[in-house]
Amino acid sequence: MSEDPDLRIIEPSRNAKPGEIVAFGAYPHTAEGADRTPIQWRVLQNSRRGLFMLSERLLDCKRYHGTSVDITWRDCDLRKWLNDEFYNAAFNAAEKESIATTLCTGNGEGSPDTEDKVFLLSVTEIR
Repeated sequence: MSEDPDLRIIEPSRNAKPGEIVAFGAYPHTAEGADRTPIQWRVLQNSRRGLFMLSERLLDCKRYHGTSVDITWRDCDLRKWLNDEFYNAAFNAAEKESIATTLCTGNGEGSPDTEDKVFLLSVTEIR
């Protein structure tokens, strides 16, 4: 059990209220990757479809794309990393089953919609 009284370990789409901090998945927080620290998420919304959560802390530092080119979210390196390397490192098989695929609508001119498990907040979601 967590020593932090404000941190609850839950399964997604359970009775978490917006603003609550929940633990879900684990990700290494050292360069060696030896530790697997539980990821703390802030619940932004709880609907019939499940929880919409934002990582409470920065988990890693990655570039949007490896080269300086005009590129959309659909084709950037960060999207590929989040939905492959990060997704596979952070979540076990049972956790992966409970993560819904989300339609991410284009965030600007010429930015096509994508379907992702893990994504950055859009400008609209941030506002």
